[in-house]
Amino acid sequence: MNNMTVCSLKDCSGCGACLKSCPKKCINLIEDEIGALVANIDENLCVGCNICRKVCHINKEKNFIFPKKAFAGWSNDEETHSNGASGGIASEIIKFAVNNNIFIMGTRFYRDKGVVFEKIKNINDLNWARDSKYVYSDMRSCFELYAENMRENRKCIYIGLPCQVSALKSYIELKNLCLDNIILVEIICHGVPPFKYLDEHLKMIENKKKDIIGIMTWRNPNSIFLLQCKTVEDRLLYSKGMHEDDTYYRAFALNLNFRESCYKCQYARSERIADFTLGDYSGLGQLWPYDGNKQMVSVILCNTTKGEMFLNHLSEQQYINLIERPLAEPFSALGNPQIRHPSIPFKTRGLFLKEYLTTGSYEKAAKKALKSIFIKYYLKLPFLVMRKIVALFLPKKMKEKIKQIIK
Repeated sequence: MNNMTVCSLKDCSGCGACLKSCPKKCINLIEDEIGALVANIDENLCVGCNICRKVCHINKEKNFIFPKKAFAGWSNDEETHSNGASGGIASEIIKFAVNNNIFIMGTRFYRDKGVVFEKIKNINDLNWARDSKYVYSDMRSCFELYAENMRENRKCIYIGLPCQVSALKSYIELKNLCLDNIILVEIICHGVPPFKYLDEHLKMIENKKKDIIGIMTWRNPNSIFLLQCKTVEDRLLYSKGMHEDDTYYRAFALNLNFRESCYKCQYARSERIADFTLGDYSGLGQLWPYDGNKQMVSVILCNTTKGEMFLNHLSEQQYINLIERPLAEPFSALGNPQIRHPSIPFKTRGLFLKEYLTTGSYEKAAKKALKSIFIKYYLKLPFLVMRKIVALFLPKKMKEKIKQIIK
C-alpha cells in the first residue's frame, strides 16, 4: 500500500470517515479511473498522524456476527406496505423514530449532486427517504451529526449499506462514544455503481426529452422494479423496467457497472455487521412450509440481542408484522446471494471497463457490453408486448383456463 493512501484504492468504499476524522483536513474524495469516488490524501498537508487509517473500516479487524434468528416481516399499514420497498420495514422504522424523537437520517436524490444522507424531520420525509436508490450514496454528512446526537445522549437509528454501517460504527468508536444508544440496520447490498454513470445516463434522457429531471424513483408502488424519471412538476419523462433496454438499470441488474470494491466486498457473507439486516425475502416458503402473506415481504436477519429487542418492540407497538422462519431459509434460497458471497461481475465487465477507459463514456461502454443482451431483448419484444395486451384485455375466466392448460 502506498504511504499516502488510507487503504487500497480498489477496496475503498468512498465512505468519507477518514475525511471527517482528519485533524488537518487534508483528505478529500476524488474520482478514480472508472469514475468512483475514493479517498485521496494531500501530501503537502499530511502530518502522518494515521488517524485516517485507524478509522478506515477497510483496515479494521471486524466483529462479524452470525444471525440469531430470521423473520418474514412487513408493515402493518396498508399504504406503507404498498409504497415502501419490499415489506415497508424501513419505512416503519423511520415512522417509529419520528414518533419517538429518535435521530435518524435517510437517503435523498438530487439531480445536481446525487444521493445524499439528510436528517429525517417528519413523516412527510418518507416521500423521499423510502425509495430504493441503486447508486452510490454520499454519507459524509452522517458522521458528525450522529456523533453530536450521541454525545447529547439521544437515541439514534442508522439505516445504510453494510460498508456504511461499518464506517459509522468505526467513527463512533474512534470518538469514544457508546454504541448502546444506536440501532444499526444494514440493507442487503447487491453493489453500488458510481454516481458519474447515472449522471451521464440522466443527461442522455434529458437531451432526448428536452427537459430536466427533478424526481427519480427505482421501485414503484407494489414494489415494481421500474426506473421512472419525472420533472419537478411530477410529469413523467421516462419509464423502463429493470429487465428492459435501459443501459443503467439493466447493467445494475446484471452486476456490470459496480464500483470495483463491490466485487470483493468484505460484508457480502453470512456473518453480519449490524444489529439486524433487511432485504427482499426471496424463496419464502419454497423449502419450508409457509401459508402466510408472500406479497412484498422483507427478510429480517436478527443479529444481536439489541436488534431483537427493537424488532419485538416494533411488533408489539403494531408497526410491523413478524413471522419467525427457519434461519437456514434465507441462506438456502437463490435470491440475495450477497448474504453468502460478493456479486459476481457480469461476463462482459472487462469489455465494459476497456471501452469506458478508452472513450470515457458510460453509455458507449454499457451499450457495447450489453449488445448481445439487448439483441435478445429486441427479438423477444413483440411477444412481450402481445402478452401484455392479452393480459390486459383477456377475460379473467379465460386467463384461468389458459393457466390450467399450461399446467
